[in-house]
Amino acid sequence: MNNHRESNKVIVIGLDGATFDLLLPWINEGILPVMANLLKQGAWGGLESTIPPLTPPAWASFITGKNPGKHGIFDFRGPVNDNLERLLISSRSIRSRKLWEIVNAHKRRVGIINIPVTYPPEEVDGFMISGMLTPNNKVCFTHPPDLKDRLIAKIGDYVIDVDSGLYDPERTSEVKRFFNDLKYAFIKRKEALFFLMEDEPWDFLAVNFIEHDRIQHLFWKYLDKRSALYYLDKAKNIRSTAIELYQMVDEMIGTIIGKMDKKTSLFIMSDHGFGPHHYSLNINGWLANLGLLHTKNEGSKMRQWVKALMPVGIRRRLRKMVIKRVPIGERKEGEDIDFRSSKAYFGGASVQGIYLRVEGDEYLKIRELIKDGLLKFKDPHTGEKLVDQVFFKEEVYWGSNLSSAPDILFIAKGYSIPGSSSTYRENLISSRENSPLGFHHRNGILIASGKNFKKGYRLEEAAIIDLAPTILYRMEIPVPSDMDGKVLKEIFDDDYIHDHPVAYSQASNEIDQGAEKVYSQDEQLAVEKRLRGLGYID
Repeated sequence: MNNHRESNKVIVIGLDGATFDLLLPWINEGILPVMANLLKQGAWGGLESTIPPLTPPAWASFITGKNPGKHGIFDFRGPVNDNLERLLISSRSIRSRKLWEIVNAHKRRVGIINIPVTYPPEEVDGFMISGMLTPNNKVCFTHPPDLKDRLIAKIGDYVIDVDSGLYDPERTSEVKRFFNDLKYAFIKRKEALFFLMEDEPWDFLAVNFIEHDRIQHLFWKYLDKRSALYYLDKAKNIRSTAIELYQMVDEMIGTIIGKMDKKTSLFIMSDHGFGPHHYSLNINGWLANLGLLHTKNEGSKMRQWVKALMPVGIRRRLRKMVIKRVPIGERKEGEDIDFRSSKAYFGGASVQGIYLRVEGDEYLKIRELIKDGLLKFKDPHTGEKLVDQVFFKEEVYWGSNLSSAPDILFIAKGYSIPGSSSTYRENLISSRENSPLGFHHRNGILIASGKNFKKGYRLEEAAIIDLAPTILYRMEIPVPSDMDGKVLKEIFDDDYIHDHPVAYSQASNEIDQGAEKVYSQDEQLAVEKRLRGLGYID
């Protein structure tokens, strides 16, 4: 490894969607020996994600150490604008100073690989390979731009993402193809990481691996002993294949540790956790029944009616066909909603929130109406209440970008019942009990290992916004005073904390990046197709 400086260095390994709900039983069974040793040699515990626990706000909170009300990222897209569009977010949408900018400002080099919300890649002192939301491999997804050619020349190929929506989990051949493609993508990402670790100088290195997330979206209930589907014969075969991939990740972490010197600290984290997907709530259909949402034409209503009645397996196969065969430009998210006449709309599973298009007293009246109605949703079989909590945006977020947040957010059975943006007005509650699907929960992971960390320490309380200030503290860089997260001092040895009091720097103003539209129409629709395949948008 190229030792650029003698100062403290940090490696962050993101395991997208990883949760101790799965990892701890496997660690205890001896299936993940590297992680087992890390828990003995370092500090570890759960890492609470954002509300909602979804990719864009969670990673932006990691990047900035701030809540979404400050950094301005709540979803894969913004709310409906004056042109009645929902623009896709990009790296330029983050309205706060980023972790790697702060590190660069202190004359330290960075390496960023596959972190979501980094397209287009930024001009950093170091290198960057953009992650999720990169349109395709044809665009420039690296900084410096010539790194793309060097990377391909060295490792032969690079896979930005694997779209789990293109695979039918009910077909053995498709399951096999999914795991082969995911394994190939992992190998190429690992090769890219090792190449750049050795070839480029760096002080802060962050890389994200997607395997846990993509597997768990499709097969959570085959992996979780608490689910009845875990005990099916086909679940055993899928589970063994999935565990092989988790073991490959575990082995890779061991290789990284072998490359670390004593001045380098390791953080392993996930942006969110995972859990079962029991039902879907048809929120837009419900809003339509309340007279708050209006659709454009009967044709769109017919499509939603057919979709609502269609079994999940058939729907997934049709989705795969559509994604592959329908020309880009023929399908826009929300195309059946008449935003001009609608007073409220659900933003989709990727935001778990409802936006209002009214003001003043009507705004206050409608959001109370919606809150009361959400809390009345009942399980059709047991009669139990489905929605745990409903929040108004100012109860969850704070900061100068609060106006871009969904006005109402809700949590249904700990996020095991996400909402749907279908506008079909009947069958508002759809069962997913017989499907192995999983969805994001707030129960992420954190492991910190290296010199000066407590050994075998179980961390009781940590949030994703705490990582940026903690990483800066470890690198002996002052923490900006406007970060919402705190330094996790309890994971460090007492003597180290005593000798290294936390230093703070002046707050930096939130950033106006200007125009957010960085994608062409075809690029935006291509990314939206991928998000649709992952189940984030309808």
